[in-house]
Amino acid sequence: IRLVCWDANPADKDKIASFFRMLRANQDGSKALESYMMGICNASYDVMAAQRMRRFAESFKYNSITQNLTTIGADDYKALKINDSIVLQRLNGFRETAFSHPVYADQFVKAIDTLAANIHEDKIISWYGDDAEYILVTEALIWPILSGILKDKAINDPVGSNERLRAFSLRIPAESLVQEVIDFLSNSCFLLEKMGALGSFALKTPQDYITKYITEFYLIDAYYRNCVGEFKEIPASVPVYESLLAFKKSLDEEYSKKVNLFNQEWSRCIKETGVKPAEMTGFLHQQDFYEKKLKGLDAKRVVIISDALRYEVAVDILNGLGSSLHEATIEPALAILPTETKYSKMTLLPHSSLRYDNGTLFVDGEILDSMAKRKAQVQKYEPNAVCIDFNEISNMSQNEAREVLKSKLVYIFHDTIDSISHDNPQTLATACKTTVAELKKYIHTLHSTLNVTNVFLTSDHGFLFNDLPFEEKDKQKVDDSYEERKTRYYITEDTDDVFGVTKFKMEEASTMANAGKIVAVPNGSTRFNAEGGGYQFAHGGATLQEMLIPVL
Repeated sequence: IRLVCWDANPADKDKIASFFRMLRANQDGSKALESYMMGICNASYDVMAAQRMRRFAESFKYNSITQNLTTIGADDYKALKINDSIVLQRLNGFRETAFSHPVYADQFVKAIDTLAANIHEDKIISWYGDDAEYILVTEALIWPILSGILKDKAINDPVGSNERLRAFSLRIPAESLVQEVIDFLSNSCFLLEKMGALGSFALKTPQDYITKYITEFYLIDAYYRNCVGEFKEIPASVPVYESLLAFKKSLDEEYSKKVNLFNQEWSRCIKETGVKPAEMTGFLHQQDFYEKKLKGLDAKRVVIISDALRYEVAVDILNGLGSSLHEATIEPALAILPTETKYSKMTLLPHSSLRYDNGTLFVDGEILDSMAKRKAQVQKYEPNAVCIDFNEISNMSQNEAREVLKSKLVYIFHDTIDSISHDNPQTLATACKTTVAELKKYIHTLHSTLNVTNVFLTSDHGFLFNDLPFEEKDKQKVDDSYEERKTRYYITEDTDDVFGVTKFKMEEASTMANAGKIVAVPNGSTRFNAEGGGYQFAHGGATLQEMLIPVL
């Protein structure tokens, strides 16, 4: 191993020359080394060559890659082929030792690349194809293989492709750039596999769609979100970047199509069954959160409301809590329509009435547009209750936080996903990761150091996300009159049917009182043409990604 490393390194040329001078003076040592090397690779050193270990390195590289393959006539390197199974066993043992050596592993890999540069991986691929069972997978070999997977194999056979990717991952150094591409491709294959196994979207009741989402479809959203995040980390300099871009576009389009179809059927089912969203049975409703979950509990309760915490992101938090001995459960709740912060967030506070008036929500007759007003609202129902911003309380000292948390009911308002992703949807995956990490950590802190037993985590709404540009032709035009219009809803008094739009009476969609007002949402995951953008990251509509909020 040291001889290979020395021979490839210009700084070690004197060292290796000195070694071979001494070796020539020791015939027994020379014969023993030659015999040992022949027993590993059918090749020894060449004292007359400029690179003494080149033949050994070439045989090592070629046979490490192709030992499982039947040699073909077109193979220019076939003279190097080792057929002796005992020699191959020694070669494999030597390779495992070299590649795992605590001092020389990295140097050895680079040295083989240098000394065996005449063994061209692209030629081996051209002779044996990118489906062949190669044992050693070098970076130069993996790129054309990955290119073949990207071209059609991943889309057509995600399960088989993923098996190959996992095998490659074990043979590539953990810090290699190839691992980033493999991670993205592997998660993409999981996504494609899950999408292919979804089955029919024609279900019988709205409740069936909710059940299908929380048992199956939420994984589609989670894998897509993670795929997009991983793709953003891959530099454009990788050799297969153009193929990655084409594959990623196909993935975006397939995901977008599935989300749209699933929610088209959800909208159809609601319309055909005549179920009023705010009265749907079998699930908790956002506006009933305080009454059903908090009221009457004779215990200290902390409620964290995280803006745009989609159900599937909360599942990541739930899974993370399990390692810290928490007793944690999650259930879905249906948010009101529109699934817009200024309406839905305040319904999570205790209240007796909700009233809409010209773009504003009145809670028990009050506009809760400040933390002080929210606190006053909650204290009408529970004296000494507290409302506070997450950043404020999380930056307090332990004693200061404990003083706040002496109250029997504390609402903490958290906003990472929504605040970041509205302005820059490209950072959504990072915003979600940050949210999962900080909320998981803070919930553990509440339990372990701040003397809080009962913690509730919920959200005002979820979100839709597609990493695709929305051109004008993709945006649905609105011809109705409206009081307010966003990309995912508008509020109107026009009751006429509009193609591709579902209309709900406001009180039936949200329990916000205002006779004559209609909440109109696009069917599926399409967006309205509206000023102010918000197309790639959007909410306000009636897809399950927007309406299903977690109660953890």
